[in-house]
Amino acid sequence: MHCAVVQGENLHVRICVQLYELQRFHASLMVVGRPGVGKTSCIQTLMKTVSAVDGGGTVYRESRINPKSIMVDQLFGSFSAATSDWVDGVFPVLLRRATSVTRSQSHYCV
Repeated sequence: MHCAVVQGENLHVRICVQLYELQRFHASLMVVGRPGVGKTSCIQTLMKTVSAVDGGGTVYRESRINPKSIMVDQLFGSFSAATSDWVDGVFPVLLRRATSVTRSQSHYCV
């Protein structure tokens, strides 16, 4: 049993390192997978580790969306035929905030 726990921890560390390397070279990325595989714990571990290593110089923010809890129009936005206006949804607003951060900030949309 101890060997299985160690292997699980090694896998978690490897995935965190891979996520770190990906985020260094890409403007954005998505972490997807089945429920319970460790996506959130990997992101949280990465945020805490990088923050500790760089001495707190980078501000990390995390925003969460549960797409199953709201309607599609509320999530992505909609066009109002009555006013001819586009109304942004939660996702575009969140992405706009995430892309407007400075170099010393990092934003995770979960």
